[in-house]
Amino acid sequence: MNALRVQWLPDSASLHEHAPALARLAQDAVEPNVFHEPWLLLPALYAFAPSALSIALVWRDDGRLAALFPFRRYPRTGWMPARLGLWHHLYSFLGTPLINRDQPDDAVAALLASIERGDAPARCLELSAITAEGPFSQALARALGGRSGWTQHRDLQRRACLDLASARPPEPGISARHRKELRRQWKRLSEQGRLAFLELGAHEDAAPWLDAFLQLEASGWKGRAGTALRADDGDAGFFRQVATLAHRQGRLHMLTLALDGRPIAMQCNFLAGEGAFAFKVAFDEAYASASPGLQLELHALERLAAVPGLRWVDSCASPDHPLMNRLWTGRRVMADHWLAHGNGHARAWLSQLRVRRWLGARMRALRARGRPAD
Repeated sequence: MNALRVQWLPDSASLHEHAPALARLAQDAVEPNVFHEPWLLLPALYAFAPSALSIALVWRDDGRLAALFPFRRYPRTGWMPARLGLWHHLYSFLGTPLINRDQPDDAVAALLASIERGDAPARCLELSAITAEGPFSQALARALGGRSGWTQHRDLQRRACLDLASARPPEPGISARHRKELRRQWKRLSEQGRLAFLELGAHEDAAPWLDAFLQLEASGWKGRAGTALRADDGDAGFFRQVATLAHRQGRLHMLTLALDGRPIAMQCNFLAGEGAFAFKVAFDEAYASASPGLQLELHALERLAAVPGLRWVDSCASPDHPLMNRLWTGRRVMADHWLAHGNGHARAWLSQLRVRRWLGARMRALRARGRPAD
């Protein structure tokens, strides 16, 4: 086995020189995370990264990269100690670090040992939006089980996931009555013009598709709220850049529902290994009564099932998303981990965090049942 060493980068500037090593790590990762691959991560760091970054690279003695942990530094404030949290930006929906499949346990152990030695700027970790049942979480549990001085807290959530391994195409979770209503809506919509499902081709120019998506998203409630990609030049530029890079690598999957050649619903997915990530969707609210977004989602189930080697699709949706939870019957268990090593302040933080999280969960459960909390 290769010996491992941890390199801490104080900012993102020097990460660019390691792009080839990052690309190889992504290819050899035990668990895919498209948001940490260099073609998406490096533009995101350029566009959105805060100044307080500490990026941990775990290297093998043969010069290959064994793991990537992009952390953000948080200073000590009040009852909260200084800590490192996996960095997320507005368009990042998974925090699972990239770990080489050959040495996942050794890579996690090397990171923890580096923190224990004081190499890192903090001894507390926040690992949010991690796949709870994946290889990284399993390696983390084994590494912590063999080390002393660590305490932890973990919360679990479930979000919609499309399981393509068990059924192709998967059966959508909608009733026969709803299907009948959708057919009626489709018929009425088709009376307004020619309907067609379109898919971005491998050798097709992606630029018109990206322009159309940005325009469609901005035409709806996100545009009015100022949260559409096109509302900010930096966000729109980031989307164009990463989607273009993904398309060049055969990693972009875009679908459109068009009425007389004009998009009324679109979706954008990124592919990574045997998985895919639902990145963005948009629809024309002028046709909301015909459910164009849902019509496209049902078509997308069939098209995604036709992608060679694809076994699952992460919705990247919130756990309480009504449409995706109804339509996609599979679930991906996500975890937020909080870890502390050593000093009493860090342990006290975790104890107080447990109480606060428990109270928050109880309040949400009571509100869901429709009665006031005590």
